[in-house]
Amino acid sequence: MAGAQLGLLHCSASSSFSAVKIFFLLRENRMPIPLRVLYCNCSYANVVPKATKEAVLRRLAESGSPFDAVPDLCEMSAKKDPALHELAGEGVRIAACYPRAVRWLFSAAGAKLGAENVEILNMRTDTPESVVAKLLETPEATA
Repeated sequence: MAGAQLGLLHCSASSSFSAVKIFFLLRENRMPIPLRVLYCNCSYANVVPKATKEAVLRRLAESGSPFDAVPDLCEMSAKKDPALHELAGEGVRIAACYPRAVRWLFSAAGAKLGAENVEILNMRTDTPESVVAKLLETPEATA
């Protein structure tokens, strides 16, 4: 049966639980809430070193962990891409550039990032190793 295993709660496409209900069930039971991983390739801005982007993307792919990858958050923001609304919210780790710039990009597109459980990792200044380690860190390890 297809679906994701979240603690003891099994969710599939035919499940009657919404994402919001699942979030509150996990929170009530004090279970770690899985964080979504978002990788920005900064394809058009060219502000992140190419070697860093390639190393982070390669290690994410090799990890087998699910993640979302976008070509360029700057372009998505400029075009007010509706996908940013889906990507924004609680429980996301973003590999991109400066945190203040990433928050501004989401805000400019009308897709404000949540206040809790949002972590932005800076591939302009951090090493690929530290970015990947933080992206793949489990919620239990941060508690």
